[in-house]
Amino acid sequence: MKKSNSSLPPIALWVCSQCGNTEPTKTIICASCKSQEIEIKRSKGLGSVVASTIIRRPSAACLFEGPVCLCVVKLDEKVVVSGHFHESRLIETGTRVRAFETQNDVPIFTDTVKK
Repeated sequence: MKKSNSSLPPIALWVCSQCGNTEPTKTIICASCKSQEIEIKRSKGLGSVVASTIIRRPSAACLFEGPVCLCVVKLDEKVVVSGHFHESRLIETGTRVRAFETQNDVPIFTDTVKK
């Protein structure tokens, strides 16, 4: 699996220089103000889980072996992204997490406070 080599958090954000609108996916035109002045910034990688589920049998086309915990995370930058939790278990809504690497361009999250 392809992993990021950067010491920065692995989540890139596309931020409009004109209005500050932030998107989690590559964009060349701001959805809010239609500006083409877009900067790429790195997220701090910190956020809270909005939802999670376990995929026990991924499809044959999946790049990950199961089971896999998919999670939706609202980053501190107020952007919602999807990724995987580093363990194959459900993670409670509201749990604080941080991204620590990417695998195949998917952010991998871990608890910020170990239980």
